[in-house]
This record gives sequence, C-alpha cells and structure tokens, in this order.
Amino acid sequence: MSVIVDDQDVLLQYNAPGGWIPGGTSFEYMGTTTSSKTLGDSVIFTFEGSSISVYATVGPSGGSSMGFGIDQSVISLYSAPAVTSAMYHQVLWTSAFLPEGSHTLEMIQNSSYPNNTIFLDYLLYNTHRPPARPYSSMIVTPSCNTRPAGWR
Repeated sequence: MSVIVDDQDVLLQYNAPGGWIPGGTSFEYMGTTTSSKTLGDSVIFTFEGSSISVYATVGPSGGSSMGFGIDQSVISLYSAPAVTSAMYHQVLWTSAFLPEGSHTLEMIQNSSYPNNTIFLDYLLYNTHRPPARPYSSMIVTPSCNTRPAGWR
C-alpha cells in the first residue's frame, strides 16, 4: 500500500537554524507547502516501509538545491531547474528499494538562495503494513493514481 504524508504532519521533524516557512495553494496537497531559504535547515521523517518519494512544488527562477539521505547515508542532491512558472507535484527524489522495516529520511536545504524555489509538499512511501498510528494527513491507497480536486 502507499501512504501519503503531508508536509505539515506532526511526525516531520523540522530542524531550523534559519526557519522553515509555511505556505501553499489549492494546487498543492492539502493546500500546504513548507520551504526554507537557509543553508543547513533539515527535515527528518521516520517510516516503516520499502521505499519513499519526496514531492514538491518547484517555483520559477531556479537556483535552490536540496540533499536527501536515508538511514544516515547521503544519497542524492536535487537542483531546481530554471522555469518560468510553478511546477506542482514534482518528484524531487525517490529511494532505491529498501528492506521492509524502519528507515529515516533526512532532507537538507543545500543552498541559501534568497528566493527559494523548492516548496516541500508531501511524502509518499510504500509499505506492507498499515502505520501503527494514523498520520494527521494520511491517505492510504492501493495505488498512487488518485488526486484530489484542484490538483494539476
């Protein structure tokens, strides 16, 4: 099954030397996003599953970058492209297949760009077990092909 977790869920641990900024529009999942303009700001999320993807809105201009790691290993860096209009529901990063079990995802703001262009929207992870505690913003679905009205 797939589990969608909103950027505003209480289980996402935002570590913010500079401060994470809430935002969002009706085109984004649950109408929320979270962003940072400060190098080193991070988000940690622990889940039980076999893979995870990070979705975001990428805003105009480009220049921002974000790093991703799983289970204390640095995996990948995403650099926002230069675009002229916002791109919603963009996959920034997807893990490789992981052994089913507990894993920790860390996302780190890798730039101090004054006009941040990466807006975290939601996480989607796959698991064989339902979560022990429902997330405040959870949708459990057999596939991830469902989209609420208003998404584009």
